[in-house]
Amino acid sequence: MSNLPYISLVNNTALLLVMGALYGSLSSNKKIRGKIVCGIALGLIGLGVMLNPWEMSPGIFFDTRSIVLSVSGLFFGFIPTFIAMLVTGGYRLYAGGPGVLTGLLWVVGSGILGLAWGRLRNKSAYQLSGWEFYLFGMVVQICMLALMLTMPAQFIVPILKKITLPTLLIFPVGTFLLAKLLAKEEAQIQNKLALDKSERQFHQLIELSPVPLAIVEGEDEIVYLNKKFCEVIGYTLEDIPTLGKWWVLACPDEAYRKSVIQSWLNSFDNSRPGPKASDSVEFRVTCKDGTIRDLLFMVSSIGGQNMVILNDMTREREIDRMKSEFIATAAHELNTPLTTITGFTEILLSGKDFDWEQRKEYLSIVYDKTAVLSRLIDDLLNIGRVESGRGIHLEVEDSHICELISSSVHSYQKEFPARQITLELPESCPLMLAIDPGKIGQVMENLLSNAVKYSPKDGAIQVKLEVSDQEMKVSVRDQGIGMSKEQIRKIFERFYRADLSATAVAGMGLGMSIVKNIIEAHGGTIWVKSTPDKGTTVSFTLPIG
Repeated sequence: MSNLPYISLVNNTALLLVMGALYGSLSSNKKIRGKIVCGIALGLIGLGVMLNPWEMSPGIFFDTRSIVLSVSGLFFGFIPTFIAMLVTGGYRLYAGGPGVLTGLLWVVGSGILGLAWGRLRNKSAYQLSGWEFYLFGMVVQICMLALMLTMPAQFIVPILKKITLPTLLIFPVGTFLLAKLLAKEEAQIQNKLALDKSERQFHQLIELSPVPLAIVEGEDEIVYLNKKFCEVIGYTLEDIPTLGKWWVLACPDEAYRKSVIQSWLNSFDNSRPGPKASDSVEFRVTCKDGTIRDLLFMVSSIGGQNMVILNDMTREREIDRMKSEFIATAAHELNTPLTTITGFTEILLSGKDFDWEQRKEYLSIVYDKTAVLSRLIDDLLNIGRVESGRGIHLEVEDSHICELISSSVHSYQKEFPARQITLELPESCPLMLAIDPGKIGQVMENLLSNAVKYSPKDGAIQVKLEVSDQEMKVSVRDQGIGMSKEQIRKIFERFYRADLSATAVAGMGLGMSIVKNIIEAHGGTIWVKSTPDKGTTVSFTLPIG
């Protein structure tokens, strides 16, 4: 133990730098066990400075334990500081002497001051300024000097004369140096945590992105595929670790594969000069499940890595194809009745004499074909309203739903007397609904027409109406060709026609889409159940009230 105050206290202050060097390890574990270990380590550091004190007389010595405990309270919090206070206080009690009470008060007071300062500032200690660290050290040491008044009276004045100047000169500076060192360490830790968090969020953003993404290292190695990429393509990183492996699986046709790879390399080269995106290139790709997808590729080079962004254009290309087919079909559907109308009109205008029966027959044909044209144009207008966001226009009135359904069924029974078309109504059916009778009639017309078109001549068609407290349900069931799951999934899509062969039933692929929009405009729902070669049941509901 040294009797040279400045040398002893400077040595003590230098020993505190060990605390700064160990800060990262001491503060890294935020769990209870980690805090206990941290407290024990701080207590051992406190013991270290207490074993190298400035001893004024037996049982009266001074050291930098107040710096250790005050800075501990400021940076480490309650549990580590409390444990360090127990360790250092226990040693001071063990050392004994006339200054034991004051020594214990130094331990308790410095620890409490550090905890209180951190709590009152309501911000992280590493965010405090250097001047505040120095002020904090000065306040702590002034309080410690004030506690000297608790010593035996004969020691107070002599000791204060000896320790006041060294204490106020060295201890605040020691507090400042230690606090700045810990603040720098903590700032580095917080920056690393923020960077790690940012990286995790960025990785999560890429992983959960709705856009398929892949990262290619160099020119061939695939190092990352996000979740959406694997969902769309079906392959995982284990399946396609390199571009070479990917091209073989994605483009089985060798000739097509060569052209694709060449287009890819050209796009790849265009993205190299800097951190920019290449021009997009579209390929047809075979997925793991055998399906074919139209994918738009775009490469963005960042450093030595290349991010490949995919845009699945399959749906858009299918819609383009369906629209092209629709235009051709619509032209045919419109041209057929128009040709008939033109032909019979020319006959009637030819100047030949026709008796009334012949004239009536020709005019009836013209009238029927005009009605067909009118329905086709109405379908086009309705689908145009839906696509523009205006929805189906309804002219609602109170209507007897049972009579409306019955009228539609009886009309088809009369038109197709050879067909087995039956109607099942509830025993009591005085049901009035606020509906657009014309639009509901159009729904029944479409469903019955499909049932007749896609059923054999001897196949039964059953129409059933059911009523509950909340809604009424209408079902149209046939024993026709049925549909696959894929056809059911697409049946309500605009322009979709299940059969595109030359022998397909006439139609533009708008009927079921319009039916769905009409039912939903009424607040109801519609669905289809079907089994290939066993028939189809189309059901819809309308709310009551």
